[in-house]
Amino acid sequence: MAQSPNAQWPGVLWGWMLRRSVAFAVVVVLATSCEPPRKDVRQWRADDHEGARGRAQTPQNTANKDASVGLANTLWNKTCATCHGARGIGDGPFAPENTPDLTRPEWLATVTDEDLRKVIREGRNKMPANPDLPDNVLDALVRKIRATGGNQPPR
Repeated sequence: MAQSPNAQWPGVLWGWMLRRSVAFAVVVVLATSCEPPRKDVRQWRADDHEGARGRAQTPQNTANKDASVGLANTLWNKTCATCHGARGIGDGPFAPENTPDLTRPEWLATVTDEDLRKVIREGRNKMPANPDLPDNVLDALVRKIRATGGNQPPR
């Protein structure tokens, strides 16, 4: 009796799968054996993340100050500049008619830093309140406004 062509199929399939498995195993062995030895790796210690005593570290408040300036600039560009404009002269695309020019030295001479903080935090007229601003970002915004006119607060 003659064998049907399908009778040889399981043997061919198993042979093919065996060859593929062996080839895969060889690739895995070769790939993992190419990694260089790790002689200098030491075990993790808690002070690796907490900072070793005696090492100089950047003070926390310095990093916060730098971050607050960046946050203040971002806040200004995304929120304040819509009315006050990029330079603070009150020419933003959504500025009401009475938006003050924050660069005028004569205007800056009439407001204290605390006045500026209060208006930024509580809002005034059409200016929205910003009650959730961290103090360091609020201070950076006040410094930014003062820098636009090159003016110091009144004494």
